[in-house]
Amino acid sequence: MSGCLRYFGRTSETKHRAAAFKPSYPRSGKAVADRAPIHSSLRFTRLPWLLGFCFAIALGGNLSARPFADGPEDNQPEAGNLLILGGGKIAPETRNRFFELAGGNAARIVLIPTASEEVERPEFMERFLAPWKGYAPQSLIILHARDRQSADNLDFVRPLQEATGVWIGGGVQTRLASRYLHTRVEDELRGVRRRGGVVAGTSAGAAIMTQTMIADGMKRPVMAEGFDFFRGAIVDQHFTQRYRMPRLSAAVRQHPSRFGVGIDEETGLLVSGDQGMVLGRGQVRFVATSKGRLGSSPPLLVRDYAPGEEVALGFWRANAWSDAEQSPDSRQPSRAPLVAESQIAPLLSYSLLHDYEQVGSRR
Repeated sequence: MSGCLRYFGRTSETKHRAAAFKPSYPRSGKAVADRAPIHSSLRFTRLPWLLGFCFAIALGGNLSARPFADGPEDNQPEAGNLLILGGGKIAPETRNRFFELAGGNAARIVLIPTASEEVERPEFMERFLAPWKGYAPQSLIILHARDRQSADNLDFVRPLQEATGVWIGGGVQTRLASRYLHTRVEDELRGVRRRGGVVAGTSAGAAIMTQTMIADGMKRPVMAEGFDFFRGAIVDQHFTQRYRMPRLSAAVRQHPSRFGVGIDEETGLLVSGDQGMVLGRGQVRFVATSKGRLGSSPPLLVRDYAPGEEVALGFWRANAWSDAEQSPDSRQPSRAPLVAESQIAPLLSYSLLHDYEQVGSRR
């Protein structure tokens, strides 16, 4: 493959070398290609920043048929930072926070636009890059795999091995899962966090953060497997704007060992260890099954967090995991409905259909 890539008035000729692969999915251990392709990249010196563009040969991918676990393997939070965004416009202060966490002018940032169905269009790429023009990191590389084999290639993931911050764009979360789940890309994203970096995702990039992932659906969620980066959680995005409390509450009831996190547009949840912080303009809603009282239709613990508020993630993990340890027969039946008081509940019709228990909710 060869092509001419032009961004911000600069041009570079790039070349690809074809290679034979031995794909495997799901894989146990690392799949090693017979010959690795050299990803094409567009690199500039810092004038004011370095930009790279990584593409691979198009084939396609399928979601794994392997069932996903219903709970985390352990209850220890991972190192580094996660920035989980609810989609829509990104508040400038939120993007600035990501840039700071990635290292400021010393940051080595990788952008992953794969979730978008328009990723191959030059006009989309211009829009995708536009918000980053005002920043001057040490490097900025766009990473997009057109197939799973490329995502599992050592040369392709090399930018991630050096990255201090990764931003996963919005679109369709199953596109991310079909390309990157159980590949070296997923492994290297974990590596970014282990080195103390930050991994951010907006919209579909937020949904993919949890192993038990909402893939689709309106009131009844369609579940699939995602990255197990935000342990113990199920994330939903565009939360208030698309009235997704019914979907998230159904997902939590189906998976009581998980707690739900609904994030508004223009809003983010910064996860550092066992603490969370709400950023942006809207709210973040946490939902969990009520401890020790799970019947056929269990009540839910619900709380909304406003911008600037801290979240004790250990509390929500403890409730979800303790519920998972109990057998359904040992739990008390549900009581009369209680609607959590919040800025969200009065807007929705679900409030009379499910049981809720108020946990310090805000008006």
